[in-house]
Amino acid sequence: MQDKIRKGRIDANTFIALDASPLPGAVQMHAHLFSAAGGTHCVEVHATKVATSEADAESWFRGFAGARIEAR
Repeated sequence: MQDKIRKGRIDANTFIALDASPLPGAVQMHAHLFSAAGGTHCVEVHATKVATSEADAESWFRGFAGARIEAR
């Protein structure tokens, strides 16, 4: 598995950065979601998971496709 960062825009307000790093016998995955509110605040959500295979990482990353950060 390559140690690379995937970046993208989910919607008008939510951006995402995903990466997976190899560990001995496992893969450590990180997901960071970012947004701004009113031009004065920044919101960042960080999720981490350790899996046993690269296939688990791809499936976990696809689960963030519908993630959103919304100001209320």
